[in-house]
Amino acid sequence: MLGHLVTGMFSHPNEAWFLYDEVRSGAVHCEDAPAVDWDTVRGFAWTVRTTLNQHLSLTSRQNIGRRAVLLMTLDQHHDQTPLVAWLRVNRGPIWSDYLGGTAERSGGEASFNRGARGSVTAVGAPDP
Repeated sequence: MLGHLVTGMFSHPNEAWFLYDEVRSGAVHCEDAPAVDWDTVRGFAWTVRTTLNQHLSLTSRQNIGRRAVLLMTLDQHHDQTPLVAWLRVNRGPIWSDYLGGTAERSGGEASFNRGARGSVTAVGAPDP
């Protein structure tokens, strides 16, 4: 949602999210980090930097100073339903555990196109 609001597209979420989940779980349980190749490390680092830059851009542009306001902005955006629907359809059932009932209430249509390098572009422009 964050990338969509800032740029009108978002990166393929599977690798970053599930790698983050493994790393976080390992850290919490004092386990070793998962073994990954350097391309994965570079991609993950790029995703973290990009996400941080998008966070700073959106919070600056919309004068958001509190985490709760940022989360509300992301959760209540009118494109959340089609984004979640797209994710459920195109990224598999593994997301059902994480998403729970999110966006099922509206049954939104997924209207996004796959772009180069795994990016996904919305069929509309991001909000200003």
